[in-house]
Amino acid sequence: MLTIFLALIAWYATRLVKRFERLVDDRLIMASDSMVGFREFGVCLELFRAQGVPPGSGKNLRMVKYAAQCPVCAA
Repeated sequence: MLTIFLALIAWYATRLVKRFERLVDDRLIMASDSMVGFREFGVCLELFRAQGVPPGSGKNLRMVKYAAQCPVCAA
């Protein structure tokens, strides 16, 4: 039983690390459901560097929701 529990924790930790590795590589990923409100969907987690900040400083993390008009149906 303990082996199964440790395997599940290792699987979850690996999944979490790969997700944030993808965030660092792509700088934009979909936010998980646990991070957003109940009725929210399509929210992105974005890694960005603020303007006017020296290049040696760190990056910031923000949650954004992009929206656009459909070019086909104008919805």
